[in-house]
Amino acid sequence: MAEFIVANGRIFTSDPSQPWAEAFAVRDGKIGAVGSLEDVRSSAATAAEVVDLDGRFAMPGLVDVHAHLGLGGRQLAFELQVLPSDGVSGIAAKVREWLSELEAGQWVVGGIVGSTVMDDLTHHDLRTLDEAAGGHPVLLRDDTMHNRWVNSAALAILGITEESADPEGGTYVRDADGRLNGVLTELACGPAEAAVLDAIEDVAAYHAKAIGTAVQTLNSFGVTGVQESATMDYALRTLHDLDSAGDLTAHVVASMPAQPFLEEGITGEELYLVGDENHSAHLHPTFAKYVLDGVPMTRTAALINPYRCHHPDRG
Repeated sequence: MAEFIVANGRIFTSDPSQPWAEAFAVRDGKIGAVGSLEDVRSSAATAAEVVDLDGRFAMPGLVDVHAHLGLGGRQLAFELQVLPSDGVSGIAAKVREWLSELEAGQWVVGGIVGSTVMDDLTHHDLRTLDEAAGGHPVLLRDDTMHNRWVNSAALAILGITEESADPEGGTYVRDADGRLNGVLTELACGPAEAAVLDAIEDVAAYHAKAIGTAVQTLNSFGVTGVQESATMDYALRTLHDLDSAGDLTAHVVASMPAQPFLEEGITGEELYLVGDENHSAHLHPTFAKYVLDGVPMTRTAALINPYRCHHPDRG
């Protein structure tokens, strides 16, 4: 039987044959009837609660088919906000201002740095970031989320020097003079993100706050379903815990990386088992993610013909 009836509002159905309705009934967590108030009432239990919209608008929930709840939630809840239009001097100014919020030696983490800015960074720009950071390690993500800009303090933590060879699946980018500029691409980013998490005292609470904030933000825009597009083991456990506590207010489809990805952690069959263990009412770990290439914006995707820019390589 219907759990409740929603009525007395502007109800948009998304059905071209009946775009608007007077009411709808919800039964067992699903839409059970849509139409006139009279028809919906007749389908519901006599004691069904009526939710009065008082003239407000209602529509089916939206679905976000590609989101990163962990990284996105961290940006919203904890991190420095950088605009893609900010140049090096603007980024440095924001980093310098952010230091007042931090304890000595604490990481400066944030984004989003524009791809066009990342593409032209030099060793001199790295030194500018160093000066602004005042000895703090820095990690800034770009607008593709596939690359990071870190400063010299972060490079030292990661053990990266001018003599370091590029890791498999990633690069330590160098400028035209062959000097490190602090940019890490693709799989080179994983150890940097791991180092940030290693420095957090209560990382479980950190993940819960970040992912919870991301879900609440999606809800505020009418999103009630989301595909989490690179779900690591910490995210699976966090989402399961939120659902158990009644705090996961969206259906989440988890797409678990089949091979090493931008965040460090288990992948493939081992990760799928964690997904099986954490399946819940609103968490559906039923998809795998395969990454075949990088991204065009920072030329980590391979092309047949050279990129049409001042770096005319093929990626």
